[in-house]
Amino acid sequence: MSEHNPIQVPTDPDNSHIIGRNGRAGIKAITVLQTLDNKYLYFDGIGRRGKTINGGLYFEAGTMDKLAMRWLEERGFMIPAKTS
Repeated sequence: MSEHNPIQVPTDPDNSHIIGRNGRAGIKAITVLQTLDNKYLYFDGIGRRGKTINGGLYFEAGTMDKLAMRWLEERGFMIPAKTS
């Protein structure tokens, strides 16, 4: 995954929203882009017209690793230990 190879996951726009200073907007997808240096991630909401909605999230890739592992573990998925 990089800025040139984003991951996009569809959502149900009736039940998925981004909330900002201009109110709430339904999103039909979430796009995740990683910077070319692999240090940071951007999360963008994609609106009903297929355009990125202003706002989103930006944080370190390592934070996403921790979040994803914790999310899966809390949902009962077994995560194998990383091997070298």
